[in-house]
Amino acid sequence: HDLVREAEASPSAAALARGHERVAAWLVSPEPLTARAVRETGRAAAPALLAVGPRVGSRTATLALLADVLGPAQAVLAVAEPWRDDARRVDVDLPALGNAVPYADLELVLGLEALPAESAERLASAWRDLTLGLSRRWLIAHPRFLQALRHEAYAVRNEALELLGREGPSEITPSVVAYGLADRAALLRRTAAALAGEAGFRALARRAAEDPAAVVREEAVRSVARLEGRDAVAFLVQRLETDEAREVRAAAALALVNGAGDDPRAIDALLRRQVEEEPVLRDAIGARLAELPAAPVVEGIARGWQRALERTEPSRGYLFRTALIFGRATGQGLGYYPDATREELRGMLDRMRAWLAAQHGSRAAPDGPGGLRTRTGRGR
Repeated sequence: HDLVREAEASPSAAALARGHERVAAWLVSPEPLTARAVRETGRAAAPALLAVGPRVGSRTATLALLADVLGPAQAVLAVAEPWRDDARRVDVDLPALGNAVPYADLELVLGLEALPAESAERLASAWRDLTLGLSRRWLIAHPRFLQALRHEAYAVRNEALELLGREGPSEITPSVVAYGLADRAALLRRTAAALAGEAGFRALARRAAEDPAAVVREEAVRSVARLEGRDAVAFLVQRLETDEAREVRAAAALALVNGAGDDPRAIDALLRRQVEEEPVLRDAIGARLAELPAAPVVEGIARGWQRALERTEPSRGYLFRTALIFGRATGQGLGYYPDATREELRGMLDRMRAWLAAQHGSRAAPDGPGGLRTRTGRGR
């Protein structure tokens, strides 16, 4: 055993040559078999691994092999030594070390002494980028978190973000969420959009709402609605009326019904979708509107009918579907039929006004696009 330790501490020329040969073979064909040969060479492979240029092959894989043959702590210190002479290497080496060694060993770079000013500045900047504002407590408790967050496999990266949401919600930082929103996997970006909602990052939640993937926009709509409440009405209306994905429009509609069911802007937008929306979502919106307090819904229907009757050709689809909602909401039928004349339609609008007057006393149907007027019996 003593002879083995001595040989590892001071490899012979033959061992060093063998190390160079095996590292060269691994660089040509980076496979498990060639990597195992490098590991079996032990410390004799370290000089050859350290000599590999920072931009040759996978820097992370090279440093992971180095950590295997030297141990993580010694590998970190060996990789950092050239930073004294070449500050630019920090930008390549530190992210790769973060992917190759546990956090406790990675922290050794923070104790490096006598670094030139440029190297120290680059190290501070690269450290912020690498650790994403996460607390030292979290990273010490989860020493492989940074590696998992940058793993090649989506499932590993996503599990890291979900772990943060489950076990460390107070640890979530804007940098972590922004990093997740830039991931190549849409499902991971969806997880990041959910974290934005949980952590209260409104700007990031709204950024996620512009994502090209519908699953991300859908989650972002939920997050914005949760964070902004009634202040999100304009945003949700815009999503309901313009987003190309049905699931995103559905999320916006649900948020409007649940969070702003008495807001005229929300009701008007939901009623408008009764014409343009596909049947499944249209019927779902109608059913939810019928579950709201009836008065605000009827006020919205009356506003819509009044605008419709000001047009040369009112939308019969809108009138029909909103008449159904009126019936569900009030238990009273308007008697609408497709060939109803304009005068008959005005009479139906008057019946809405009468219903509203009974509910609100002197308040009645809208006299113009906005507001309510007192119903006097004149002007029918």
